[in-house]
Amino acid sequence: MNDASPSSEVTRGLREVEGFLYWQTEEKEARREAASFCDGLPWLDGAERLAVEQRYFSMRMDLAETTARHIAQRHMEIRADFDRAAQELRRRVAYGLTSMIVALFLMSISLLLV
Repeated sequence: MNDASPSSEVTRGLREVEGFLYWQTEEKEARREAASFCDGLPWLDGAERLAVEQRYFSMRMDLAETTARHIAQRHMEIRADFDRAAQELRRRVAYGLTSMIVALFLMSISLLLV
């Protein structure tokens, strides 16, 4: 039996589609940049141009992959920092509320004793 909720499955599916579309766009842009770069090198013959375009494309895609990995890593670091800060805030709020409740309880007892 699948433990994933339909909502999480939909979210995962949407992320996969988003990732696919992102990489399709990256590839299209890398090919456009490679062609534009080679347009500035008119002395290249057909085979040379093809080799330069392919090399440019490969380097550009490697850069995009490295950048995406760095962004994902930084996202995880920021998320962990946020989770730690949120946990600390919850702890402080719980301590503060507990202190207030104890103080109010003690005040009410002292008022009853007077």
